[in-house]
Amino acid sequence: MHDLGEIRKEAKSPWNSLEVVKVVASIATPVALAFLGYVTWNTQRNTVQNWESQQQTHKQELESRAKEQDRVRDLRVGLYREAAPLLNAIFAYHFNVGPWKELTPASVIERKRQVDALMFSHEVLLSEDFFNKYNTFMRESFRAARNHYGESRIRTKIDCHRPHLPDGEAKWAAWFTNEDNRTNICLAYRELVGRLPEELLLYSLKVAVTTEGEKLAACRFYDFSNCK
Repeated sequence: MHDLGEIRKEAKSPWNSLEVVKVVASIATPVALAFLGYVTWNTQRNTVQNWESQQQTHKQELESRAKEQDRVRDLRVGLYREAAPLLNAIFAYHFNVGPWKELTPASVIERKRQVDALMFSHEVLLSEDFFNKYNTFMRESFRAARNHYGESRIRTKIDCHRPHLPDGEAKWAAWFTNEDNRTNICLAYRELVGRLPEELLLYSLKVAVTTEGEKLAACRFYDFSNCK
């Protein structure tokens, strides 16, 4: 048995179970709060770092996209500089404007070949809409040979483009479909050039979309009274 004095000493000891719990609790609470604060701070820090990383990645993507857009613009502008005189010559020949008198049917067909080679070899650089408008203009301007040995023909009347020498009439006539398709040609050309500012990524030059009637009115700027 325990000595009575020892039992009394144990009973008087301040370190009973309740006191121990209180002491542990008083120590654990600040530690827990400190740990919770650390976890919260660390979470917030990671969140901020992730956000900053995402912003940096987004910025790099935008810069990369802008550089790529600049390269595409430069390539398209360079392509247009080569194609524009050829397209303009084809259009001018149909409407007897500009340098059309210096052109022959054969030289017009040659320009068609040249611009086709440019456009089809660079198709990957062009938007589908622009390329479709280009093909529409060429279909309205020329009748395809549809075989490997024939030649494309110009969709206009021979009366608009008589040969300079009488004995060349028969050979000259073979270049033409002898139809007046100028309205469709003009509309297709205006559709094509109207798409150019957007295609060349020069949005400040973009013109307002016009109605079909307004486009027809603009086409009437050219003289349709001849070659009837």
